Amino acid sequence: MVTRTRARTPKNLSARVVATVRDAFIDGLDVPTSSCDAWLLFNILHTEEPHRRLLAAHACVRPGGLVAVIHWRSDVPTPRGPSLAIRPSPAQIEAWARDVGGFAPPLALLTLPPWHFGVALRRSQLG
Repeated sequence: MVTRTRARTPKNLSARVVATVRDAFIDGLDVPTSSCDAWLLFNILHTEEPHRRLLAAHACVRPGGLVAVIHWRSDVPTPRGPSLAIRPSPAQIEAWARDVGGFAPPLALLTLPPWHFGVALRRSQLG
């Protein structure tokens, strides 16, 4: 994906698109705190330490910035994706965001048929 992303990035944007392979928990995110307008967490919160992932995303976006979560639906079987047993529901992601703190209500829920949903989280203006 990194190679493909680099190849598809228009030349005039190549300095602004950074595509790397890294273990964020070991190597860090290599992004200054509060430096991003948006952070994307797509099909990843079923893995270990979802609170830690949300906290890291929160730290990367500026106050008022967007943390966009997309995940496989947990209420219906899908042709791909992790076991239904480990997929978070929208309500679970909202609960994790409240646990982490620093996200402004309301939390927007998006329907992304047929196999996904999204949760739009905004970092609070206060931190």
